[in-house]
Amino acid sequence: MKRFFTFIALAVFMLMSAQAYSLSILLINDNGYAPDRVDVLKQAITDAGYGYTFYDAASEGSSPSLTLMQDFDLVMWYTGNDGAGLYFWNGDNIDNEAIKQYIDGGGMFWLQGLDFLYDRYSITPLDFVEGDMMHDYFGVAQYYAQSHVDDGLYSDGVAELDVMPDNGIFTMSPIKFAYPYMNFVDALTATETAVPVYRMGPEGYDFYDYYSVIYNEKGNGKILTCTFETARIDNTPNTTEFFKEGLDYFNQFGSDSIIYVTDITVHGENDANTITVNEGTLQMATDILPEDASIKAVLWSVTSGTAYATINGNGLLTAAGSYLGNGTVWVKATAADGSGVVDSTEITISNQGVEPGLYNILLVNDNANGVDRYLVIDTTLSNLGYTYDIYNTVVTGKAPDIITL
Repeated sequence: MKRFFTFIALAVFMLMSAQAYSLSILLINDNGYAPDRVDVLKQAITDAGYGYTFYDAASEGSSPSLTLMQDFDLVMWYTGNDGAGLYFWNGDNIDNEAIKQYIDGGGMFWLQGLDFLYDRYSITPLDFVEGDMMHDYFGVAQYYAQSHVDDGLYSDGVAELDVMPDNGIFTMSPIKFAYPYMNFVDALTATETAVPVYRMGPEGYDFYDYYSVIYNEKGNGKILTCTFETARIDNTPNTTEFFKEGLDYFNQFGSDSIIYVTDITVHGENDANTITVNEGTLQMATDILPEDASIKAVLWSVTSGTAYATINGNGLLTAAGSYLGNGTVWVKATAADGSGVVDSTEITISNQGVEPGLYNILLVNDNANGVDRYLVIDTTLSNLGYTYDIYNTVVTGKAPDIITL
């Protein structure tokens, strides 16, 4: 029997500042290419007087669940300058059903980034029709072009964005950038139900008749789409002003007040507190008080005691499957509303891996020049009847850790 190891960094962080408003915000970082750029958004939200909970999809290796998103008034989804494998598209270029369900439930969604369309649709122009996620939810009728790429040979890119009059959200104009021109900004047209908010400028620019910010409503859901790098507005005061105008708009539809969590009790499903199967799992759960808390979502983490294990964003604890995975771990749940309330419980893990002295094989492929040559050894071990695991550094990009070894 052989198993392939793939490792995804799991890191969920939470940060809340003192809120001047009751709008509850979930900030999603989907920029794995330049992950530190989201810090600009964090500062702008704080400077605008709002608080937020932060979920790092790029580090977590997955989209946030509907369960996490649905407790928040507004989800701000930032892709920045990343345009490959985005979790906005579930990491595999398909509609993110959790996002659609969140909006269908009346959620507010603010999408920001340069290449989220290019990630899935690399050819322009492209028309979206009824039934397409970008058409129905985000109000985009056509993905026409990108600045610098399609606006003339050796074009410098778009110099500014000019506000559309009476758009109902923003008045700040023009939006200038940290560079003289911004590349890879998407030129869009809006559906009949959507509202163009910013056009590409200045007047006379190739794509002056196209838009880079569009607002749409679907049922009670409210969606704002920005196809430029919001972390690269020309200076800090203007960045803060842009975010404040956007957040102030959403704030009028937010919760009247936030009822904070006062108590959390962590336990395993059906009150189980053990994992006894090799590489077994245990679904963790919480009891939250008060029952009418505004945000009942929690952020999960696990701390090694005498064993090793991992936990995902939905609270599924997974044993390591190695001898070092036997022992105890502490599973912690932190309230996502910024109240600071936490609880943890101890889980005992047994029957992991093999006992010392017994025969077990890990085949490590570290040959990037002949990426499939290890298959000769793979076949030989299989023919000899050995049980073994395969770890491919060419795929993971790093050496196996101590738990794997």
